[in-house]
Amino acid sequence: MPMFGGPLTSLNEKEVRRYARAEKIAKEIVDRAIADAIVFAVPTGFYQIFDYDDKNGIIMFENNEVALKGKDIRKHLGACEKAAVLAVTVGDIIEEEISDASKRGDYAYSLILDAAATEAVEETANNLEKVINLNAKKEGYYLTSRFSPGYGDFPIEAQRDILTLSGGGKIGIDLTESLMLTPRKSVTAIIGFTRNCRSTNKKDCKNCNKKDCLYKK
Repeated sequence: MPMFGGPLTSLNEKEVRRYARAEKIAKEIVDRAIADAIVFAVPTGFYQIFDYDDKNGIIMFENNEVALKGKDIRKHLGACEKAAVLAVTVGDIIEEEISDASKRGDYAYSLILDAAATEAVEETANNLEKVINLNAKKEGYYLTSRFSPGYGDFPIEAQRDILTLSGGGKIGIDLTESLMLTPRKSVTAIIGFTRNCRSTNKKDCKNCNKKDCLYKK
């Protein structure tokens, strides 16, 4: 089944602080925000797997073809035979809590809760990727790392196709006119299936050429 869900049990404090750029905020505030994020987050994901034509950068979708634009995504999926397209979100409730905390002037807590929500959606994507990897292994495939619209020269305009391919609408994810995902703490991505064991599975900022990312390590 392509639907995925399940509660989070922990979040990485170091990563939360990195997202918030707030090394000096008191630990008790961070601990409270992380604990609340685990409660408020509703992790949900959906994915679909398609045949992929790596020569032409095309995903085969219901007798249609979706061409991927950008050299970086096509390089990332080089030699891949299939592609999993996924969407994950942690829902609206945590967004409302972040907003409410800011409105009442609890700015440090709001900042950390927002960062914890970011870590929560990344952890949800990681967990879904583990499920996809189990399916890949059964068929003798290795996975590439995730690649999202906006990475490198993969245009943000691809978000429309990626959201459709992933089935993200089935779990309540939508797009604004400016191509931002809603709920805000949502992620879409493509993962390639390859017969070759490669190093692209490493999730390392050194492997990304995006220079203006706020979360770059």
